[in-house]
Amino acid sequence: MDDPADILGRLMLPRSCDMRFRLFGFTEADEALMHRGLLEYVYRRAATSLLDYLQAREKREQLGASILQ
Repeated sequence: MDDPADILGRLMLPRSCDMRFRLFGFTEADEALMHRGLLEYVYRRAATSLLDYLQAREKREQLGASILQ
């Protein structure tokens, strides 16, 4: 079985991280205090296209079906 981290990351993190950033209203000064790797990850995931998201959903369904087998 392939590592599902990329699939799950494309499905869950864009929404949860982006929502938290908007909810808490982080400013540029706040972001300057955050770990660069975290910010890069959040912004890369937030830039996930609809096509990437839909493909990840399809792969998640395939993964679930293979686990059930």
